[in-house]
Amino acid sequence: MVAIFISILPWFHVKYIALSLTLFVFSMIHIKFTKQSLLLFLIPQLILGLLLMLFYQTLWGNPLPSAAYGSDPLGGNPILGALGQLFDQEFGLFFYSPIYIIGFIGMFALLKKSILKIKSDAVLMSMVFLSIYFVTSSYAGKLNPYDVWGGWSPPPRYLVPVLPLLGFFMIYCINTCKDKIFVLIYRLLFAISFIMGMGVWIIQVLYGYNISLNWGGGTNSILEKINMHTHINLSQFFPSFTPHMSYYTLLLTDLYLIPILLITKYYLKHKNNIKLN
Repeated sequence: MVAIFISILPWFHVKYIALSLTLFVFSMIHIKFTKQSLLLFLIPQLILGLLLMLFYQTLWGNPLPSAAYGSDPLGGNPILGALGQLFDQEFGLFFYSPIYIIGFIGMFALLKKSILKIKSDAVLMSMVFLSIYFVTSSYAGKLNPYDVWGGWSPPPRYLVPVLPLLGFFMIYCINTCKDKIFVLIYRLLFAISFIMGMGVWIIQVLYGYNISLNWGGGTNSILEKINMHTHINLSQFFPSFTPHMSYYTLLLTDLYLIPILLITKYYLKHKNNIKLN
């Protein structure tokens, strides 16, 4: 069953090939195989992999997973893509849900503590999340607003399947640091995230006002509406990763990274050490 689960993932989307390989490597390290069980583990993956290549060959005339895109889907700048998925004012995760910053801090802290314990659950969950994050960052780095930032989905749409994993790291982070200042920080981040989520829901559902979260114009539609009614241009204070982005976007991103690094440092200094299983 494990072999079938791992090998069927790429059938759902090309980006899950990296996740499938990650789980394959982890399984090879974690599971003690006999010769018979190893064959039972490898053969289903080989069969389903060949069938997937046959499917692409039949449908697109090319057995490679990139055939559906007509070009190299990983041809973008992975650094810009990685930053854009988190900090972009239209598509970025932190704009709508800054509470996930705590999740990334928790992941870093757990990896720092358990990186040598390759069989730990923390390492596995980190590998699963990062395998999707890095692959989609390379694709997002192409900065095509109509393909990458677009789509009717909660921002950032490429990370939606693995965002629940950050919840585990978030809980770890919150439970291991009861410092008053840190508690105040994560409560503030939660409040902002809650207000943003409820605000978007109320505006769109109750009032029928389409704010087009990912319309790909380079500026956040919520901030545009605020500017329209108050003449206060808040969008200039948030990064925008578009094909015509300037160094100003990178400068803004650096300014947002600084407090995140300071929060991380503060957490590591004041957190309580707990034993990992």
